Amino acid sequence: MATSFETIYDLFYKRVLNDPDFFSYLNVEDTEAEEIMKIKSLDYLKESISTILEYATPTIDFNDYDETTEEFAEDLTNQEIQMIVNLMFEKYLSRSISKINIYNKFFTTNEVSLFSPANDRKTFMDMFEYLVNKNIRAIRSYNCRDRLTNEVRTFGGVPY
Repeated sequence: MATSFETIYDLFYKRVLNDPDFFSYLNVEDTEAEEIMKIKSLDYLKESISTILEYATPTIDFNDYDETTEEFAEDLTNQEIQMIVNLMFEKYLSRSISKINIYNKFFTTNEVSLFSPANDRKTFMDMFEYLVNKNIRAIRSYNCRDRLTNEVRTFGGVPY
């Protein structure tokens, strides 16, 4: 059975649950807001797949999905689903970096410190960098293991 995008989206939504900007839109009906959320989530999903393919050579084709039925052709493992959700969260947070950089361009140092204390920005950037590194390590670990058994893959008896 194929894995639905909804399975991934539900886990992702739980990660961003407290962000009113992601879930609430002014003067927009609930159904239209849900459609906007799905469009954003699909963008994060595609970016996440690109990141996996940048750092790994999976034994399945993550690009084999149908946007109409919103399903992957393959049945993804829990590890693959969680890896995609974590990467989606990273992509989501990366949008906040743009906001931080905009503050720095349009406001003086004193004004920026009033709106966004430097310590908070540094904490956010440290947390983001930690998340990026954690995701890269997870992808590399995934790449070295059989996706179904989680056994270390070998080539001629030698792990790779």
